[in-house]
Amino acid sequence: MLFIHGWGEQAGNFSDLIESLLTNGFTVYSFDAPSHGYSCKGDTSLFKFSDLVNVLIKKHDFKLLVSDSFGNVATIYALFKTKHTHC
Repeated sequence: MLFIHGWGEQAGNFSDLIESLLTNGFTVYSFDAPSHGYSCKGDTSLFKFSDLVNVLIKKHDFKLLVSDSFGNVATIYALFKTKHTHC
């Protein structure tokens, strides 16, 4: 399961939910998008954000995605761009 945060947010925003899922045996991944949270600071965009989402989905073959706010936009764009059928 991959968690995708919103614009100006970070992976830690999901901490309570992630803790509960881990306690119940789920494997959970999250990340700080470019220029968000603890990631390196600099320029970012929808395209950089969604490219990272796409790389993570492909690398780990996630079947479950949980996104919030702008993370929804980045996720939908990543899935559309690569024609994933994970939805």
